[in-house]
Amino acid sequence: MTEKKETTEQNTELNAAQKVHEQLGFIKVFPLKKPIMTPMGEVNQVTARLVMVEDYEKAAIEHPENGALQQLYVMGIACGLTREDFRKMAWADYQKIRSFCSGD
Repeated sequence: MTEKKETTEQNTELNAAQKVHEQLGFIKVFPLKKPIMTPMGEVNQVTARLVMVEDYEKAAIEHPENGALQQLYVMGIACGLTREDFRKMAWADYQKIRSFCSGD
């Protein structure tokens, strides 16, 4: 029972911290118009964090000649998704997340 209580307390603290980060604009939660299936199960919402310069550096190393793949790579880092996950995503959902990640 102690483990479950600790997990609940940790989740409460995480949710409180997540709300503060969202209010400050560091992260944003995007409910998806169309859920996507991933190897981990169905995803109904995506939490994205601000993209950092180091994320773009990693993307440039990984995909030096392809800007589109760099963008997908960076968004994957910021959201915890893979390129395959984005392929399954509705365009409207992708555009909202891309706009946040690129600072538009």
